[in-house]
Order: sequence, then C-alpha cells, then structure tokens
Amino acid sequence: MHYYKFQASAAIYSFMEMEGYSLWTQAKKLLTVVTLATLAIIIITAVATSRSANLYGPTPSREEITTPPEKYRPPIEELDPRTVKLKVTSDQAMRRVQEVWPSVAGVSADATLIRDVLSGRVLWLLEYKADGAVIVSALVDAERGKVVSLADFRRSARIDNIKNTDKAIAIAVNLLEKLGVEISQVSNPTVAIRRIPNIGPSQEIIYEVQWQQVYKGIQVMGSVILVEIDAETLSPVGFSVLLLDVGNVDVNPSISKEQAVNIAKNFVRFAGYEVGEVIDALLLIGRPNYYWKGSPTELGDPVLMWNVLLKDRAGRRIDVWVDAKTGSVAGGTLYR
Repeated sequence: MHYYKFQASAAIYSFMEMEGYSLWTQAKKLLTVVTLATLAIIIITAVATSRSANLYGPTPSREEITTPPEKYRPPIEELDPRTVKLKVTSDQAMRRVQEVWPSVAGVSADATLIRDVLSGRVLWLLEYKADGAVIVSALVDAERGKVVSLADFRRSARIDNIKNTDKAIAIAVNLLEKLGVEISQVSNPTVAIRRIPNIGPSQEIIYEVQWQQVYKGIQVMGSVILVEIDAETLSPVGFSVLLLDVGNVDVNPSISKEQAVNIAKNFVRFAGYEVGEVIDALLLIGRPNYYWKGSPTELGDPVLMWNVLLKDRAGRRIDVWVDAKTGSVAGGTLYR
C-alpha cells in the first residue's frame, strides 16, 4: 500500500506510530508534505521581509532540530479509480503538478488514488521517478485539482545561506503567493531548521516554515501550511497546504474538559483497555473519523471536539475524540 510522502510536521502533525500503519513520514517525503524541478531561486527583498514581519507580528523564535522528528502518518485507504466517481483524472492531476513544478515535465510518474481518513480528502499520490528512484512526490486533491503537498528530493544543502527567520518566512510567503494560497485564519509562522542526518558531513540543511490553521482561536486538527526551503540555494523544495473548510463551527463547548476525560476513560475501558495514564485533553476542530466504529468512507462535518490523549497499562497511546457539544465519541485512533 502506498502512503503519503509529506512531512506534515517537520512541522505538521508529529505524533506516534499508528495501528496497522507506520505514520506521517509521508510528511517527510511529501514535504520531505506537507512535511517541494525547481522553481527559480527566490530573491528576498527588503520589502518582502518587511511585509512578512508586518503581517505576522514579531519574529518567531527559530528552532534548531538536530534529531529526527517523530513520524506520524494518519491511516489512508487506497482506492480503485474505476469504482470512484472522480472530477480530476490522474492525467489532469499530473498536468496540474507540472504547472506548479515545471521541472517534472517529461518525467514519468506512478499514480495512486488514496483517501486520507482524518480529513476525508480523496487524493492522487503522484511519484515521479528517475532511474527507479522517486525524485518528486505530490498529492493532488481529486475533487478540486489543487496540489496540496509536494516534495522535491533533489536537494543537497550543505551551507546555510539563510540564517534569518524573516528571510525564510519571506521566501515561504513568496511561494504561497505564486501558488495562490491565502494565508488567513492561521497562527503566526514558526521556523525550524532541520539537519538530515543530524551528524556527519553529509547533512542536509532545510528550513521549515509552518502555519497552523486556527478558527476563532481553536486549532484545526491536522490543518497546516508548510514550506521547506533549501538553505544553500534559497529555493523552496517542498510545500504542504492542508486546510479544512470549517464552515461555521460553534467554538463554545458544552462538555467540559473533565467531563470529556471521564467519557474517554469509560469508553476505553468499555473497549477492553485498561487506562494507565491521561496525558492531556485538547480542544480542537476536526472531522469525526468514527475510528472506533470502523472508519466509514464518509466522514462527518467538522465539529468542536476534545482530543483526549491516553495511554493504557501496556503503554500504548489511545486517542479518543469526544464531541464537545454532545459528549458522543466522534473518533480517534489507537497507536502501537
């Protein structure tokens, strides 16, 4: 089975290994999505730098990452294109990728139709290969035809020519403008430097600029904008635009955090697991995935939910999503 190849969290979702799957490094290959053949090197002007600082407030702190991130990959379902009604064919998806990443022109690609269980999106996973190796990986929304994530693995940054958070943000904003991505209802950007591997002379220096989708002060689960930048060439080498249409979700919970934790603990016990530790409960907006009912193909509309993070006596991570309005269990997942 194929999986996403984007690093939604170098930045984006960095969690743990999930039941039956291995987790989002998908995010490392698609963005390393979400965690980008080459666009022209983007020249950063004083105007662009000033604009990014004005739009996003004070310069965020720069995090230097010297250890590999935890890999998280939400479960995906491989679909048969012959049995799914599609608005965007694989050929159309490939043409769209070529529009935003011209250097893939003439490169052969494997196309796999998949569905992301957490967001409900149906996507084309396109893997462009040269000499049998994947050089570019992309996800294209099979409904709207938009490239939501792309990673170009033809990079080898050895020198850090960025060395400035505002400069990295300006490069990322420039790319997003070219892609027609509006940066609204998001957090201030965070900038991280990733060195791959973290030891030895062959390490690759990548800057990662990420925005988290926020709606009326509430974080939207798994919804981020992420741009990866080659520190030596100043050229973007990956991006991921995974945003959820949250509609008019009421962000005032009827169920308290304590009530949600009790509901989750009782649910886990009923499911046959012994609760060992309550890690936290986070108020989020997300789409119910009905994981505990078998994850049907059709996901629910976005709702306000408590993501209750637990561990059982064996140390396995269990997430239970409790609808913050009704108290019903809307989904979650079990990690191995």
